[in-house]
Amino acid sequence: MKNIFKLVLTGAIALTMTLGLVHAQGQVSPEEQEYVYRDSLFRVISYKASRLPAAKAAGDQAAFQEAAAEIAYLSEMITDGFQIQDNIPENSLALPSIWEDFEDFGEKAMVLRDAAQALADSGDMDDYDPRQFGGTNCGGCHRDYKQRAN
Repeated sequence: MKNIFKLVLTGAIALTMTLGLVHAQGQVSPEEQEYVYRDSLFRVISYKASRLPAAKAAGDQAAFQEAAAEIAYLSEMITDGFQIQDNIPENSLALPSIWEDFEDFGEKAMVLRDAAQALADSGDMDDYDPRQFGGTNCGGCHRDYKQRAN
């Protein structure tokens, strides 16, 4: 839990700094704040997901379980970043389908949470396959709700 607190604190500091930079350039709209929030959250989730294969390769079960638990914790915050209907700024890869089927979008976030929590609880690194974990959980949502990057 101590590390989750550090993660949340670090994320809050990064978000505050980012919003401060945006604010220095002009008034920050709620849409901009929400976009920065979700972009920051997904970057942290992506970083933590990259720690899973690294911990597995090193045989570090504690680091593996910690990263998985943090992904589970962060996944519960995903829908918070999509509360403003059709908030798709210029640099966003979000698709309108998020809001068209928000219930499914939220369910997919919880599938990610549950999969990550199962890894954290079991600690069985042999059950972890990065292609399956990312493809099923991250990719399952990206296919329906995120534009492909050019």
